[in-house]
Amino acid sequence: MLARFRAVDTRAWVPGLVWGALAYGVHKYGAVVGFYLEYPWFQNLTHAASASGVAILVGLFGLELGYRGRRLLVFVLVVTAAAAVGWEVIEYLGWLDRFGVYLMFHDLNDAMVDMASNTVGVTLALAALWWGTGLTPADEGRAGLRQ
Repeated sequence: MLARFRAVDTRAWVPGLVWGALAYGVHKYGAVVGFYLEYPWFQNLTHAASASGVAILVGLFGLELGYRGRRLLVFVLVVTAAAAVGWEVIEYLGWLDRFGVYLMFHDLNDAMVDMASNTVGVTLALAALWWGTGLTPADEGRAGLRQ
């Protein structure tokens, strides 16, 4: 059972974690200095960056679980789409307000732009994952990564 979780070199997680931390840092910095209000495109940038970070980590986890090829693609798309929709619902309902985390939900148009930005980020992450692992849809049964 434990051998199943040795498919991806542990070092592969580092870039994903660093990218996720960087995306979060850019988001927080932008919130503090007012970039969200001053630059309307800044929200698109942070949504794409954070979604790509989540997709990279989900993709690496999928590799750890043994998913390859199309199954990996579907796994990443389903998990990241569910996370993005879940986040928008949490933002809309204000479920984090009681913990002092106040998210701004403007309207349905804002949510759709957020989802489009997330889609761009996930697409870029999937391209990086595909390139970085050397996997193609024909590699369904391949056990390891590019050597």
